[in-house]
Order: sequence, then C-alpha cells, then structure tokens
Amino acid sequence: MDQAFSSNKRPKLESKQEEHIALQDPVEYLQELVLSFYRSKPNHDIFGDPIPQKIRMPLGTKDTKVQSWLKVMKNIGMELKAQGITVGANRCWLSTQIAVKIYQGSTLTKSVLRTRLLAFFKEPTDSNWELLSQENNPAKSLKSPFDHLCGRGQPNEAQEGKICINGIEHGEFSTRVVNESRKQCKFGARALCPGHGPNNKKCIFTHPDGSLKPCLNNEEFVPICKCERRCYGTTE
Repeated sequence: MDQAFSSNKRPKLESKQEEHIALQDPVEYLQELVLSFYRSKPNHDIFGDPIPQKIRMPLGTKDTKVQSWLKVMKNIGMELKAQGITVGANRCWLSTQIAVKIYQGSTLTKSVLRTRLLAFFKEPTDSNWELLSQENNPAKSLKSPFDHLCGRGQPNEAQEGKICINGIEHGEFSTRVVNESRKQCKFGARALCPGHGPNNKKCIFTHPDGSLKPCLNNEEFVPICKCERRCYGTTE
C-alpha cells in the first residue's frame, strides 16, 4: 500500500478566511488531500478500477504496475520537491507534464489535467466533480475553464514550454467571463487588482520561473522595488 489509510492527519490551513496554507511537504500534503476525501467518501466514483472515459483509479495498491491516486500524488509531490518547492509558498508549480493519463493495463482510458484534478481534491464538492468530469466535453468545459490566478496556464518560451499546475493555491474552477476578465486585468499589482469572480480572487504575480514578485504581490500598496531580481520594469 502507498500509505497507511488510517492516518488522521489533515492538510493544514493557517486561516480559512485568507485561505493561506501552512508550509508543508508536497508529497505528504497531496497524499493527505486524497486520503482525507477517501475517508469521507470511500465509494465516490473517482475511486475504483479504471473504466473507459472515466476519471477513476484505486486509492492505493501494492501492485507496482497498477496506478493509484496515492502514486499520482506522490509523483507530483516528488517533482515539486526536486525543484525545491514547498506547498504554502504560493509560487507556481511549473511542469511540462500537463495531464494525468489513466490506463487499464496498456490501454489509455482517460486523461485529466493535473491542475483541475488538484483543484478538485482540494475542494471535492459535487459541483466541482461535475466540472472535472466534463473536462473532455468541449461545449461544457469552455464554459467552466480553470481560472489561473497567476496567468501562467499556457506554455510559452519564457516558461520553457511549461505551465503552472498549482491547482491548490493558484486557481479554481470558474466561468469563461471570470477567466477572460482576469486575462484582461490591467492593474498589474495585487494591491490594485479589484479581484475577479464571486470570491474576488486577486491576481498573483510571478516570474517566468514561477517565483513570486514580492513587490507586485504586496497586499497594501506597490512599493518601489529594491529586490535583487526586479519585480517590474523588466521584459518578463
């Protein structure tokens, strides 16, 4: 088994109101998200043997050749740890591996975007499950895109072809209207951003390598940048 299912730990939040996550090991945090959901809903459709066109795999397995959600989370967490990333640092999780591919034996049964999958496990509501399940339905998924607070949801040369997969801290399921409003946000600093969507989520500003721009993320005002790596006034 990937991890004992009897764990009573839960992912730590510093403040529910501000939704700040305490600094945590990425493997432990991500696996605990899945375990916590499994303990509350062990019969949810996401758990079980793979079925064609379904987002579904076992929670854990001793078979090294069989996928499981705990293995998926471990792989993502290990990728983050290799980059020195800690959950709660609020930086981008840049990766070229955009999707989790689900197999039944050697047959691909489904793929799901890592960002949306992580967002679901963070907030596994019935409505978010419906949105996650509709991912490969263009007519419906276009109406409910993932809202990247950091604006790094598309690969480009500066990001070396990577995108941010941080569905925990850098976004949520939203609407096309909210997504477009964030893309067109012209305020350029968190203190000035009015927020987008029903929860007024403000933009997050990062360098192309995913690290935060401290001055532009100041909540109260936009300071004169004296950082070694300039927060603004560059081509990044």
